[in-house]
Amino acid sequence: MRPARPVTALLTALPLALLALLQSHAAPAAAAAISIAGVGGSASASEWKRQPCAANVPGNDADIVTRWGATVDPAKAPPLQEHPRPQLVRAHDWLNLNGLWQWEPGAGANGTAAGPPPFGKPLSRSILVPFPAESCLSGIRENHPYQWYRLVFNLPGAAAGAAAGAAAAPARWLHFGAVDWQAKVWLNKQLLGSHTGGYDGFSFPVGDRLQPENNELLVFVYDPSELGAQPFGKQRAASIAAPGTDGEKYTPTSVSPATPARRDAPLC
Repeated sequence: MRPARPVTALLTALPLALLALLQSHAAPAAAAAISIAGVGGSASASEWKRQPCAANVPGNDADIVTRWGATVDPAKAPPLQEHPRPQLVRAHDWLNLNGLWQWEPGAGANGTAAGPPPFGKPLSRSILVPFPAESCLSGIRENHPYQWYRLVFNLPGAAAGAAAGAAAAPARWLHFGAVDWQAKVWLNKQLLGSHTGGYDGFSFPVGDRLQPENNELLVFVYDPSELGAQPFGKQRAASIAAPGTDGEKYTPTSVSPATPARRDAPLC
């Protein structure tokens, strides 16, 4: 079984690796960068810091990072901005949502959030999507079974105009490359749907729910690792604090949203 891959999003980012793609197939156009809205407390690069890439054990101050990881800097450019399926790229409107999202651990029971979605409320921390929360490049390097992700964004010029005129707007989809393990997604306070399974991508139609400015995307993720009944392989949450003490087990990867993105129909 192949491992779950990071997710990119048009709306792009989540814990295993959230990749969200928001794409349109109306008129040919160059891929445009989304504008992260300042309203609503969006995440900023000044709030992100790469965590030490080393075992989380007392007295270990090593920072073992690759030359590629050392270049990651959201203040210069969001990571992994290419189309998640490059062989299917078309000269149409699509947006990659990888980058800084708001994030905070959640609370819940039996896979259900303890409270209502935090609409309109800035989350307490920043995470760099599509890196998993347990990774050093995410800026978090913690394991939590319940997590919230939030992104507030504006559409670029042409897409914003289409969103303002619903009759002329093309069909648009929000695509997640993968989210480990359960995800619920809201756009502008409307539930788009939910998905279970960390190995496959999923999409929601969003054409009639987008607005030119201040779109709020919320994702709630539940991943119990070895404490749940879902397939989890050799992942063990205990390996985060004591790596190598449990034989061949390895640290879990929770909700790493594989690149999230927005794209116009047809969905390929």
